[in-house]
Amino acid sequence: MVVQAKGRRGRELPLTAVVRRDRVWSVATVLARLAWAATAAESVLGLTLLAGIFVRWSAWAATALLVGFAVSIGLFLGWEAPLSNSVFAAASAALLLGLAPVDTFALSVDGILPRKRGRSAPPQMFGRLLAIAALAGVTACAPSNETTPAAATSTTASPPQLNVLLQQALPNAEGKTFTSQIVDFPPGAGAPPHRHGQAFVYAYVLQGAVRSQVDDRPATTYHQGENWFEEPGAHHVVAANPSSTERAELLVVYVATAGDPLQANDPHS
Repeated sequence: MVVQAKGRRGRELPLTAVVRRDRVWSVATVLARLAWAATAAESVLGLTLLAGIFVRWSAWAATALLVGFAVSIGLFLGWEAPLSNSVFAAASAALLLGLAPVDTFALSVDGILPRKRGRSAPPQMFGRLLAIAALAGVTACAPSNETTPAAATSTTASPPQLNVLLQQALPNAEGKTFTSQIVDFPPGAGAPPHRHGQAFVYAYVLQGAVRSQVDDRPATTYHQGENWFEEPGAHHVVAANPSSTERAELLVVYVATAGDPLQANDPHS
């Protein structure tokens, strides 16, 4: 039987088309595309600033982009993350560069090319007030950048806690065992790099967020309701809770060979 669904105009769509359509417009896919676009914009702005091309406009754009980064990181990982990684400080520095007189860009392309005259500059008082506000932002962020690592080193994050829910031999697959367990990640906890032997692994985030990297694929942060799977023999490089304040829970299901260990950490970890 072929499962079908209705499209926008009442036309029946096969299940594969529905899944493909939902995948294209899923929240995770949209966020991933926005992240790639922001990374491309960041690279372009970095090149224009290094080359000294449209320095003022590039600095303003970098300020807006960094503020967007800071807000996004704060909403997803907590406001401690952008402060401890100096994102607001970098945005303040970009703002100061945008407020600097163009005549000071001596080694830039903008300083070499002739500039048009007759355009009125913004009032100096307005620029000075913005510069003072930017400096205040840098000063406010500086203490958090210095004290956060000290606090992090003073407390050791607990390793993930495992709670086996069910372990049962599969009656229709001789020699195979089904195992399900809950993995509890305290704030900042992470598992060392490991493998799950020849088991097929399915993981589903029950609470919080879990950052995972399998083999040489990019590391991805999975939020509540999202999932991934691991092929037999895969190398699980990263499995950690990126939040320093919230716990995370993961439901993990294994289909493994009976008698094999479910996890083997790397020898050097």
